[in-house]
Amino acid sequence: MAFDDEVETWLKRCRALAESPLEGIEEAADELAELAGGDIRLMEQARRRVLAEQEQHGANRTTKQMLSLWRRAVERGWWKWDD
Repeated sequence: MAFDDEVETWLKRCRALAESPLEGIEEAADELAELAGGDIRLMEQARRRVLAEQEQHGANRTTKQMLSLWRRAVERGWWKWDD
């Protein structure tokens, strides 16, 4: 799978999670960290894309939640990605 496709897959899953009624974000963040597979470039590109969407269309609940999930996925995945 090409890098852009991987980023798009990650963003689609993140958006789906952000739009769903979550009890908390830990499980969702773990899933997203796993999906990223330790690829920091993917995570950086995903963040840039969400921020660009906010800039273009204004911040909304979904993009705010996506950024929260992104941040927690990085925090939760970081120790695994060092390996």
